[in-house]
Amino acid sequence: MELRRVLTELRKFVEDEHRANYEKLYEVWEKPLTQKLTKGESQQIRYVRKEGQNHLLVTLGQNESRFREGDMICLHLGEPSKKRHVQQGTIEAENEDEWLVRVHQIDDENLQEIISGCYADPDTMDLKPFYDKALDEIAESKRGREIVLPLLAGKLDTGFIFEDDYDEAADFAEECGLNEHQA
Repeated sequence: MELRRVLTELRKFVEDEHRANYEKLYEVWEKPLTQKLTKGESQQIRYVRKEGQNHLLVTLGQNESRFREGDMICLHLGEPSKKRHVQQGTIEAENEDEWLVRVHQIDDENLQEIISGCYADPDTMDLKPFYDKALDEIAESKRGREIVLPLLAGKLDTGFIFEDDYDEAADFAEECGLNEHQA
């Protein structure tokens, strides 16, 4: 059945992307630290200070990195594949030599280990369970089987409109004072 094939291809795509993203991340993590610092793949951190419950104020070292606001980072002492002291931190703001990093939780013991210097590397969030759940819901739900999968398979006729629904929406828009372009 064609819909089953589409679902199988979607699951394979999710798995392939998940594997490729982690391979790329581990490839960066495994590079020598000096090489990462030189190429901007890692940022030296001189000092880390806790700012409230879910933020860290990070004072940057001398090297320039590729990191920008919105990037997800981890903080470590040199080997992120062995121990990340802070995981999935997001750079919320960057000043000249500081970052404000939002974290989900701060482990005070881990923070003490990096407070006087560490490194930032890229990090990621594993979204695969969410994609897997969404695909399960598509496979199990009536809308998923009758609308979403056929649409993705190119088997859903999208060249028609439900005239009654369209007319009702147009009347409602007119009653609300919307013009033709807004409706």
